[in-house]
Amino acid sequence: MELMIAQTIRRHRKARNLTQEQLAAALGISSQSVSKWECGDGYPDITLLPNIANFFGITVDELIGNDELGRKEDMGKFWQGYDGLYDNPAEQLEFCKAYYRKYPDNYAVMSRIGAVITRCRMTEEMPLLREVCEKIIDGCTDQFYRQNAAEYMCALCEDAELERWLDLCAPGYESYRGEMLEERLWQQGRRDESREQNAVNSLTLIVHWLNSRGRYIAKPELSVQNNRSYLTFIKEIAGNGEITPAWYGAYGFTLMRLAAGHMGCGDTEDGYAAMEEGMKYYRMWCEIPDGKPLSVGETFGGILLKKNEFRCILPSGKEDYAPFGYYFYRASDLIYDILTRPHGWEWWNSVRETERFQAFIAPAKALCE
Repeated sequence: MELMIAQTIRRHRKARNLTQEQLAAALGISSQSVSKWECGDGYPDITLLPNIANFFGITVDELIGNDELGRKEDMGKFWQGYDGLYDNPAEQLEFCKAYYRKYPDNYAVMSRIGAVITRCRMTEEMPLLREVCEKIIDGCTDQFYRQNAAEYMCALCEDAELERWLDLCAPGYESYRGEMLEERLWQQGRRDESREQNAVNSLTLIVHWLNSRGRYIAKPELSVQNNRSYLTFIKEIAGNGEITPAWYGAYGFTLMRLAAGHMGCGDTEDGYAAMEEGMKYYRMWCEIPDGKPLSVGETFGGILLKKNEFRCILPSGKEDYAPFGYYFYRASDLIYDILTRPHGWEWWNSVRETERFQAFIAPAKALCE
């Protein structure tokens, strides 16, 4: 109980940009009491709980942590709803705003607000973008969210403030947090730990390259060329000549991208061949239980990635956050979505209404069940 109260009070105090002294004054108590609560050295008298909860606009259950499970379940619904509204950015943003009002201290929700506004260049929402990005920079310690916030503002901010936001971005891969840690561990003689970090850094950099497909959207010939390169990499380098289970989802999805490129070039038979193989690998991916540790290959030091989670297990047995996890995350409804989405996959249009193409829809939908 003490731990949850400590976390909740600290989280809500920081979300309101209050010092411990200001909170204490508002509650009519000493700042030392607030400090003790937040350090977990004690918890408020039971008679104070309603006042504290009312001050933050939450329930007593939320304050003491009884609602934490409900919050996690609700956030699960958030991610599901957010993904489902991708083709309706205005509705997607309103959905995010509703959760932001409900969880004003949730940096994941703030980051998704920034993602929608930036992706669709909703300049009329600049005040909201600035608000969430400033809150992330001021209060969030997660480097992933902080980097995203800086990137969002770099995309839409005024020229006069661009330098400030650029300075918050990592200046180069050699300055990436993981690279700094790898070098520090090596210099300290902690060679095995440094090698583990090197494997994480290498995979993170490779995943960035594998995920940089956006510049080829309008050119099917380039898309075919690049997706072939990605497939070769996954098989020959990451898998030493075979496709390892951790890569099934990414490999299957890349094959579907290759298929779409072929269709855009008019190479129908090559397109259908890629679709067949893509469905095979994506089906195998969906059969693997979420959370199962999967090897990403000996090329990357034997790191195990938990399926569809942003967690990895290092060779030492330590479990850690996986900065490359976003690339491997593949929802079961992804293939059905790309085959039926009216926008963003127009290269299907030349075959979309044919019986042969339609035959892929039902199996793709079955993967969602």
